[in-house]
Amino acid sequence: MFNRLSKIYTLILILAFLHRLAISIPIISSENNFRSSNNNVHYSRSYDNHNYLELDIQYHYGQFYSTLLSFGNPVQNVTVLVDTGSSDLWVSSPNNIYCYEDGKNTNINHSINCTKFGTYTRDKSSTSNKLDHRLFIQYGDGSFADGEWITDTLTIGPYDLQSVQFGISNNASTIISGVLGLGFLRTESIDGYDGSPNKLYYNLPAYLKDQEITNTNAFSLFLNNSNDASGTVLFGGIDYSKFSGDLVTFPLVNIYPKLINEPCTFTITLQQLYGKINGGKSIGLIKEKVPALLDSGSSLISMPIEITDEIALMVNSTLDTMTSLHNINCSAFGRQ
Repeated sequence: MFNRLSKIYTLILILAFLHRLAISIPIISSENNFRSSNNNVHYSRSYDNHNYLELDIQYHYGQFYSTLLSFGNPVQNVTVLVDTGSSDLWVSSPNNIYCYEDGKNTNINHSINCTKFGTYTRDKSSTSNKLDHRLFIQYGDGSFADGEWITDTLTIGPYDLQSVQFGISNNASTIISGVLGLGFLRTESIDGYDGSPNKLYYNLPAYLKDQEITNTNAFSLFLNNSNDASGTVLFGGIDYSKFSGDLVTFPLVNIYPKLINEPCTFTITLQQLYGKINGGKSIGLIKEKVPALLDSGSSLISMPIEITDEIALMVNSTLDTMTSLHNINCSAFGRQ
């Protein structure tokens, strides 16, 4: 869902769909563990001197995964969406025109419950620093964030991370008060619009590696099963207790070869897709290889129309023209 380079035709798959292939995982146990007072962060140093940092994530209403972050001094807590399809961290200010508190804002279609998810005010933090550059991010679902870049302290577990760059927005139409982008630095939203900084910066995974809080600029997601509302994101390592069998490596695909020489998104090649109903014959749903984006910014599977139509025919679903989603009668499959 959240991919600012959204004009290229891609197939989007949520990580939860592939977590059995050992793509998503959280923390390695160790002798020294710390948990923050907000019950949201774990820190671990393993016996082989590798460093890890783990955040709890929550699954909201079948729509998105979030985590709680603490900004500034004194801290201001904001719940942000965890997004592998973008690369930037930003939070909403209380002046965001899409915020509401006691009721829906009838003048705007997309509203954010900023009372529930929290907001950040730069002037309330003694450690904030304005960077005099505009922030603008356009996501693949049409939502956006428009504001400014700043630096401030980000508190995660026992760490007060100094001068972390992120954005604040007074005009953001997302469904939550901010986004934690975990993608490549090459897809940071730092150019291509008026007032942009035109300079790459260390986003959170890269910052943790640079400050030697983790040993590698890498992370893993554990989204749990579909019946559980919680999971984890682990920076700097893999928790082998979260999967069985071999850890599988998928080569990334460069979907923008005319713009860049190497992959810049978590896109892999989907070679085959089969469907089978009630023990019937398997039916091939794709005729050629297609790129598939592993995007935790959406809990949906988005497919080209021709594949969607094939699946719709197989499961006898109906299209909701208001939402562009296919609805399935679960009773046809013995479910309520």
